[in-house]
Amino acid sequence: KVYDIAQPGDFLGQNECIIGSQVTDNSGLVGLCMEAVEAGTFGGETIYGTEGSPFAAQSWGTSTKKGNRLFLHVLTPENKAIIVPGNVRIKKAFEFKSGKKVRLTRTDDCTLVHLPEIEDTPDFIIECEI
Repeated sequence: KVYDIAQPGDFLGQNECIIGSQVTDNSGLVGLCMEAVEAGTFGGETIYGTEGSPFAAQSWGTSTKKGNRLFLHVLTPENKAIIVPGNVRIKKAFEFKSGKKVRLTRTDDCTLVHLPEIEDTPDFIIECEI
């Protein structure tokens, strides 16, 4: 399932969850968004006032961008690491909620972001400096 929750040009209100063009399970995503907004786990500043992802949606989720900050929204962690395409150069990364540093491995083609233990949350967010 690929969920694209923020597209370039979307303007999100404080309690809104915008569904993008790559939704494959509308009812599941709407429920996920409502649950996250109600629980306050949607990472407000990682969504509101941001630009859409600088790369296409990935199997693990998507991202949003604000200035030199990139927010990786890990919606479906499939492995112990996620791949961020090479057109984005990540300098450092940390868990948005806890501030704990996240390990990176860079190659010529991509950045591998090593995931910590992920709690049961609809949107695990990693903040990156780019």
